Amino acid sequence: MKRKIPIGSKILYGSGAAAFGIKDQGFQALLLIYYNQVLGLPALLVSSALMIALLLDGIMDPLIGHVSDNWRSSLGRRHPFMYASLIPICITFYMVWNPPQIEGMALFTYLIISSVLLRGFLSVYEIPNASLLPELTQNYNERTVLFSIRHLFNIIGGVGMGIAAFAIFLSPTEEFPVGQLNPEGYTNYSLVALLFIALSILASSLGTQSIARNFHKPEKRPSTPGSKFGGIWAVVANKALLSMLGTGMFAALAAGMIHALQVYMGTYYWELDNQDLAAIQGVSLVSILVAVVAATPLSAKFGKKETAVFMLLFVILGFSAPILLREFGLFPANGSDLLLPLILIERGTVTAASLTLIILASSMVADIVEDVEEKTGRRAEGLVQSVNTLVAKTVSGMGILAAGSVLAFIAFPDEATPGAISPDTLTSLGFTYIGVGIVFFSGSLLCLATYPLSRAGHEARLARLVRTTSETSVTTSD
Repeated sequence: MKRKIPIGSKILYGSGAAAFGIKDQGFQALLLIYYNQVLGLPALLVSSALMIALLLDGIMDPLIGHVSDNWRSSLGRRHPFMYASLIPICITFYMVWNPPQIEGMALFTYLIISSVLLRGFLSVYEIPNASLLPELTQNYNERTVLFSIRHLFNIIGGVGMGIAAFAIFLSPTEEFPVGQLNPEGYTNYSLVALLFIALSILASSLGTQSIARNFHKPEKRPSTPGSKFGGIWAVVANKALLSMLGTGMFAALAAGMIHALQVYMGTYYWELDNQDLAAIQGVSLVSILVAVVAATPLSAKFGKKETAVFMLLFVILGFSAPILLREFGLFPANGSDLLLPLILIERGTVTAASLTLIILASSMVADIVEDVEEKTGRRAEGLVQSVNTLVAKTVSGMGILAAGSVLAFIAFPDEATPGAISPDTLTSLGFTYIGVGIVFFSGSLLCLATYPLSRAGHEARLARLVRTTSETSVTTSD
């Protein structure tokens, strides 16, 4: 409980999240438009392929978490998996962004296979890496600090590559005046992204290795399939975890749909160029700094749950306001000097609130570990984290499918040209975009309201666990 983690180790640990940020930014913002508008695969097939990959990936997560919880080695419970994932991640990331010259169902099948492989190997790194955090500290506020650092690197990685993608790799050329439609840019993007993913994994793995040797070592216990299932079920049935699973499920549905359509909204609805889209990516860097600074003091004063609820309400209002104002004639026209500044303000504030919410939700999930330990007698960081990511990944894939379904429902054209789409189609896109998002976010809000853990309860629980451990040690000694 009182272990002091050096600031350098905190930073090195957090740097590992840059790998997730880079991958997520590419999958959420670029992959749909790349395979649809550049490679010519219908949007519904692209989103279906990504959903299938997420579903299969999510099924693997609890297994990876449970195995790493009980792994015994001189390197610790988590690090063998993190090291083993590095080379396969690099190979499969390149595969996703550099398909062979195929089309139609062959390209659809290739996207499924390459995405499943990449996501699977990323999970072998991601689940053990995320599971390290509850062991780094059990302090209520310090966990929020660590998650703040982690999400800072996540955003720096994702936004940094997003800016590079739009400002450098997807710059307009004579052949491709709309830079987002330049196929060569995606190849160059993938090579640079791959390099930074590898550096992120190495930095976090090597930077935490010496500390991890002193972490909890699982006991050797005889087990049967029935006892293993019972142990897993005891974790999954935890009331606090169920609350966060519901919260994450609906939020992931919203995020999957919104992220997949944001480039469409920017390119076709707002008619922004690649430099404008790079600026929108850049504003997230300011947003994460605001979230990192705000998350810990706000949660310390008002509580994690209460602050998270307020942030979610702000997100619902903020992301829908510009489109509603536009459709009612109260927002600047495309091409206006005021358009981009207003969009930057909206995106910056909503992103800051979203990131604060994510930091707090992650910290709330970490607090569940001790609740599970008190009730089951076992630490199950990996299983708690993996069950949470299972739900998020599975339903975010449905969110991506929802994005493809929206485009298919409104008959959004393939290989479209900005400025040449009918106003009715754009209006349908705008209203459907915010309508589906509000429904999903509202479900997340209802689940978040049922989260039962508090700071006082967490600190009392830690004290009881210490007493139990001390009494067990005395009994064993006697």
